[in-house]
Amino acid sequence: MDGLKKYSRSSEIEQVIINLVNKAIDAVKEEPNKDVERWVQIEVRKDVQSVVLVVSDSGPGNTCFEIRFPKAKGAKNAA
Repeated sequence: MDGLKKYSRSSEIEQVIINLVNKAIDAVKEEPNKDVERWVQIEVRKDVQSVVLVVSDSGPGNTCFEIRFPKAKGAKNAA
């Protein structure tokens, strides 16, 4: 993730990911139906202007969080 590395300190990005994953795990644990498949999915993708982090889960309530990190000036757009 070329642009992301230039944009922010890795410890800050790491903390955001940890918090979102922990929230997703907590949500999955709250699913009252024991027969429902439980899962947490993490997706990272790049577009022209940003790096996108999506954390989704099978728990009740809001099950998808998306954060866009703007790319730094001069970052490469190649995948």
